[in-house]
Amino acid sequence: MRRLSYDFSTGRDKDYFAAICPLVTTAFLSASDMNDPETEAFIRELHSLGAPMVCVTQGVRGAVFSDGRSTFRQGIVQAKVVDTMGAGDAFIAGFLSATIQGAAIEASLLHGAKSAAAACEWEGAFGYPHPAK
Repeated sequence: MRRLSYDFSTGRDKDYFAAICPLVTTAFLSASDMNDPETEAFIRELHSLGAPMVCVTQGVRGAVFSDGRSTFRQGIVQAKVVDTMGAGDAFIAGFLSATIQGAAIEASLLHGAKSAAAACEWEGAFGYPHPAK
């Protein structure tokens, strides 16, 4: 089975969602600005537009994943934060890596959270040197 994920980032263009959601297996979005009822409504909307699975990352509040039947919440994994740039991308990569290897949703979400925490523990944003070790 072929799967396609798409990271909408922080976008909120409904026409764009309508065009892309039917083409993807998992839609990822960043929405730390949304409260729980807004997040749940947003997820329902993306499902109605054709995305079978939706994952919304919410910074320090963790992530919410829905497969259209069940909703899963994943808290953050504590880290010695140096730089949060790339945490969302690391979460997505960790989640997808675990999923591709056959992990259950809960385990995939935890792996994503651990990946995001690890990404926060090293310098990577503009203005920070990244010395070779």
